[in-house]
Amino acid sequence: SSDLAHYAAVLLGRVGRPAATITATGVSMADQAMELRRGDALLLLACTRLHTHAVVLLELARRRWIPVLLVTDVLTDVDGADLVLTCPRGLPGEHSSHAVTLLLLEATAVALAATDRSRATTALRELNRLRGELLGTPADVDAPDAEPR
Repeated sequence: SSDLAHYAAVLLGRVGRPAATITATGVSMADQAMELRRGDALLLLACTRLHTHAVVLLELARRRWIPVLLVTDVLTDVDGADLVLTCPRGLPGEHSSHAVTLLLLEATAVALAATDRSRATTALRELNRLRGELLGTPADVDAPDAEPR
């Protein structure tokens, strides 16, 4: 799930929604969790059950008035989650896949981009500019209202 979290953070950043990941476990997670602030949102990935670190994050989010979107395969009624989206992962005990979760994360980034098109367009243009500087040649990704070349 940490790879999915990193990918989601990249997607969100590309549409102008800075994101960080909390992927440490055990007491090391406390250092990352300290960065959560009111005004943030927490997207929590939890499959099958809530581990202790997820429960601690939910409680921290509650104390700091941080809304929580829980993406899960089987959990439904989780105290502290403002919205629960279920993503089937395959047949329990046989085969699991993150394909549906990946699609949901992509759709979430697109939905957030649609809520503030100007912000997303500005971020994509900056991404294109930085990529061009690094490559020494334009390397555009499609941005809404992009000027044709």
